[in-house]
Parts: sequence; structure tokens; C-alpha cells
Amino acid sequence: MPIGRPLADVRAYVLDENLQPVDPGQAGKLCLAGTGVARGYHQRPALTAERFAPDPFSGDGSRMYRTGNIVRTREGMLEFVDRQDRQVKVRGFRTQLGEIENRLTQRADVSAAVVVTHEDRHGDNTLYAYLVPRRADGAWGDAPASAKQHADPAWGRLVLEELHLSLPAYMVPLVLHGPGRPATNPQGQAHAGRVEGRGRPA
Repeated sequence: MPIGRPLADVRAYVLDENLQPVDPGQAGKLCLAGTGVARGYHQRPALTAERFAPDPFSGDGSRMYRTGNIVRTREGMLEFVDRQDRQVKVRGFRTQLGEIENRLTQRADVSAAVVVTHEDRHGDNTLYAYLVPRRADGAWGDAPASAKQHADPAWGRLVLEELHLSLPAYMVPLVLHGPGRPATNPQGQAHAGRVEGRGRPA
């Protein structure tokens, strides 16, 4: 989701775990510096230490703010990927659940997607994807024809095969569920981790 470019006198850094710039197109942590960045939170030293850090690129002793957002840059434009608190470890790899959801909703036959993790009996995370089919008129997929399509195991296999073409294997969900309608916020956006009418997978 494009979120624009930095304002004048504001510096936007997309950084890795070591606070080093990532390559263009790669996802990283969004940090802001420059005009308008405060010195910290009023009387909240712990939160200030967590969110504010010296700006390693300014050379003037100023600070930068860790937004908690994961973004990437494309042609100078910042694109939102996910919140940092939705970053999980799968098979030892850091995984952005929003990145998987974005790939799924790029499909013409998927209206919305929510990806969640559940721990197996060994304590390892397994990815589950809940999908909402898109009807021909673009509405939520509650039509019988859409439900039949998304209950088809061949359709599920096709989705997984196509995800393997664009994502590493550890980011491809092992289980797909659909149809089901994710719970939404007042703006109509899918609420991460919640799906109406769906309980925890068995």
C-alpha cells in the first residue's frame, strides 16, 4: 500500500535489524528524522528509549524515531508492508504476515486475506491463511459459486503453487481456509488475526 514520500525537511530511513539501509525494494523498518521529530515521550523514559535513537546518518547529534512500521521503497515512494509487531518467526526466519497477505490479495479471485500463526505441539509456528473470494461484481464472496470454487482442493493447490513462485517456501501457508469473511474495522479493512465464523484450526 503506497503511503507517499517524506515531507520537506523530514528524512525517512528504511533500515534492517542493524540500523543499516536495506536495498531498494526490500522491506525494512521505517525510521523518521529531521524537523518535527521530538526528543522523546513526556515522563516515559522506557518508551522513549524503545522508540527514539541517535540518527546515525545525520552527524549533528539529532535523533530518529522508530515508527514500528515495515515499509519498502519503489521509485522513491514508500509502501506500507506491515506493522513490526506482526513479525513472527517461521522455521527460524523472520516473516512479515502482511507481506503474505499482500501477495494473496493481488490475486483477481481473492477479495481479502488474513494470515495467522498457530503453534504446533513442538512449539513451532505454522502459517494459516483465511481467504475471502471475490465475486465477479467485486463484492464479498458469499455467493454459492464462489464458495464452491474456494472449497475446491485444486484451487487451493493452485494458490500455493503460485505463491511458491513469488515467496520463499517458509512464507507459504501450509493451510488455506475459505470462504470466510475476516472481521473488519470501521473503515472496512480486514482485521489482522480475526475471521468471522472461524475458530482456531484443528
